[in-house]
This record gives sequence, C-alpha cells and structure tokens, in this order.
Amino acid sequence: ENSIQHYMKNKSFFKAISFDQITIIVLDECREAGIHLTDFTIQNIVLYIALSVQRLKCGFELQAAPVDINPEIRNVSDVARKIFSCIESGLALKFPESEVDYLTIQLMAQGKNINIQNDGPLQRDVDMILQRIELETDYPVTKDYALKKNIIEHLKPMIVRLEQGIQLKNPLLQEIKTNYLSEFMDTKRYIKWSPYLSQFDINDDAVAYLALHLMAAAEKYKNLNKPRALIICATGYGSAQLLNNPVEKEFGMYLNIVDIKGYYEVDDTTLSNVNLIISAIDLSTRVFKVPVIQVSIFLTEADVQKINEFLDNEQVRNKYIAAEKKQSINSVLNHFDQFIDQSSFKIWQVSPHRKELLQELTNMLMSNEPTELKHEFLEQINQREQLSSIVFSDTIAVPHPAMPMSRVPKIAIGIIPNGVRWSDEHSNIQLVLLLSPSYRSNQGLTETTQAIVKFTENIEEERRLVASRNFLEFRHNFLVMMKGGKYI
Repeated sequence: ENSIQHYMKNKSFFKAISFDQITIIVLDECREAGIHLTDFTIQNIVLYIALSVQRLKCGFELQAAPVDINPEIRNVSDVARKIFSCIESGLALKFPESEVDYLTIQLMAQGKNINIQNDGPLQRDVDMILQRIELETDYPVTKDYALKKNIIEHLKPMIVRLEQGIQLKNPLLQEIKTNYLSEFMDTKRYIKWSPYLSQFDINDDAVAYLALHLMAAAEKYKNLNKPRALIICATGYGSAQLLNNPVEKEFGMYLNIVDIKGYYEVDDTTLSNVNLIISAIDLSTRVFKVPVIQVSIFLTEADVQKINEFLDNEQVRNKYIAAEKKQSINSVLNHFDQFIDQSSFKIWQVSPHRKELLQELTNMLMSNEPTELKHEFLEQINQREQLSSIVFSDTIAVPHPAMPMSRVPKIAIGIIPNGVRWSDEHSNIQLVLLLSPSYRSNQGLTETTQAIVKFTENIEEERRLVASRNFLEFRHNFLVMMKGGKYI
C-alpha cells in the first residue's frame, strides 16, 4: 500500500478504499489465471479499480464498451468479473458490465502471457527484424529463443494498448534517453522495419520498453566471448561470495563467472561449458579437462598473478581481444545508420561550386528548419574552418559548425567523382562529410566519423567509397571496410 500511495497526489480522495486488499485480490485472480503483471502494471490496475469503486460510490457509470468475447480473451474477461465479484462482497457495490469490459481491456493491455493466438503476422515481422539485426550487429539474436519469446509476449499486450488508445508510461524513459540514447534510437529504427508495427503510432515510452529487451540481450552476448570460469569453495556460501566478489572486481572485464559451487556439487553438467576453475580448495586429486587455479578465499596478490598468467595465454587473449574489436565495430555500424540515411546522401555527376555543395548538404540536414537557421549554420561552418583545416586528405573534407546547433546529431554525405575545388591547396575533394553535432548528446558521433575518416590512410578503400554508385552501395562498402574487407 505504501508503494501505491507514494504515487498518489490526493491520498484523501481514496481514504475509504483499501489498496492492499484490492492488490491481494488482483494478485490471487491473475496468478490463478496465468496472467503475469509487473510491479508497475499492478499499481496501474489497482489504481484503475480504485477509480472504478470511486465512480460507483459517486453515482457515475461508464458508457458501454462491449468487448468481443472470443475464445482468446474469454479467460481475461472471466478474471475481470471475478476481481469485481470479490470486491463487491466487501463493499456492498454492484459493478455493471461496462466496468467488467473496461477492466478486461486494461488486463489485456498490461498483462503478459495473455493467450492471443492470432499473431502470425507479428511472429513473421519479429523474425524478419531479428534477422536484419543479426546481419547488422553479428549478435546471435535469431537463435536467442528467450529474446524472441520475451519480445512477442511484450508486443501482444502492447498492440492491445495501441488498438485501444491506452498509453503506458515508462518510469525509465528519461534515464534510457540520457544514458542509452544510441540503443533507444536503434530500437526506434528497428520498429520502422516492421510493416505490422508501422501501422501504429508508437510513442517513446513503448520504444523504451522494447529497448530494454535488446539492451539486456546485448549485455548477455558480451559475456559469450569471455572465458567462462567456475568458482569452487567448500566452506559455505558466505566464503564463496568472499572469493567471488574480488574475482569479479579484478577480472570482471575478462572472465565470465558462470557459477559458484561446493566441491560435492560439481558434476559433468556443471563442467560442460567451463574454460577455467578457480578453487579455494585443493583439487589436485581430481583430473579436469580445463585448467584449475587454486587460490585463497581472500584472493591474494599471488592468486591474482596466477589468474593473469592464464589470461595471458596467447590463445585466450587473442580470442578476447578479437571479440572486443568485433563489438567495437558493431557499435560503429549501429551509429552509422543512426546518423546517416538516404535522404542525406547525394552524388554530383557535374562538379558543383564549394558554396553550392555546402548549401545543398545543409538543406538535407536541416530540411525542416527556417532559412535563417540554415544561414547561421553555414556561417558557423566558415568560422570553424578559420580555426583549423577541416580537410583530412587530398580528397576528403569534413566540414562542421563551430558551435553545435542540432537537437540530434546528423551527417550528410556528398560524393563528387570529378572533384570540387575546396581551396587553393585542395582542388580535388571527392568525398564531403558534413557533420551537425548535437547540443545535447553526441554519443557515437566521434567514433563514426573517425571510422570513416581513417580510410584516408588507405587510398584503395578511399577510392572504393568515392566509386559508390548509390547510398546502398556506399553503405555496403563502408560495412565491408569496417569488417576488415570481408564481404557480407
């Protein structure tokens, strides 16, 4: 009750209503019916029921909202009816059928594990999106059954909400936008890939909920490439944690600690997918297929050195470094699509004047902005170039304003196969990357531009980018280069 009352602005409005009693009724009936509600959605449902009680006490009644009671939602309607039946017996109230219908909609919209069978198009769209995410990031999302299952279970009630015009607030939205803007923007882009989901107006709260699923999966995949360590300790859970904590602190970036076991708990299943055993007891009388490092439960300096020697093994280190490099590349690829799209890309077959080129690239980035702001943007570019050169090679220039002017970071790309005269010193600029940094957050922007500009060190790769015949080919060439020249 304290948890719910914490969010109430006018507690006296509900002083005659027992929130804890309503909560118990909701939990009992939903658990029995297999409807899962998170803590946050339980509070929403309980508050909704409290408002229903208050409406009836004041003599108000909702207009009828008939629900199509088909086999898929009959169970949910029965649960709504049972909840109101339990409340009626304690409050001497009679809830009309319209209240049952509205509560059914709320449960459908906010509960998980709702038995909605007709989800063929949704399943196909999710499969297609996961395939494209895997191609883009190399994360094994198509084989992640738990991820797919969780996304489908999340989308079913979300679609009910969208169809009924119900908005579910996300208490983590601002934190996600502040600290995980890249992941949030990626999720927004993935949603647009779905013909099924694109028909709905999906707000940022809903996007942030979906982003959490993908962020959790990405965090899980990061551990896949680390050596998997098992900790063995014989003197109880407390001492096991005493060993686990310093190991996690010292080697968390390099080891994935999969479990903590007692000596007699170790069996073939436990050892089936382990690369290292860190043990606080002497295991010299047992033979394992993986290395065993005996340490003190207090993890001394000598123990740290022994584990470091294992990690310094060339094969282990190279595998980890390669995985980290791959994750870094995938991060840049994700940012590329976040900042650049086809609408901000152009190829000039006839070489333009430098001023004309910058004006058109600026119009691409600021198509919805007033003319005055575009003029100011161009002036800021001139000011920036007076500070230091923005030409990175004989053929690549990266102009950008002296002060950030965009709400979100953007990049426009111009290819001029025959070159444009940029200055007396640089008369053949063929690739122009016009940057518009954000005055709020530029996560990933530096990495993206550095990744592209680094190709100036390789004339062959630079020529391949300039030779791109369209945006898709440019993007493909970029991905190929970032993946070390291996075509995908």
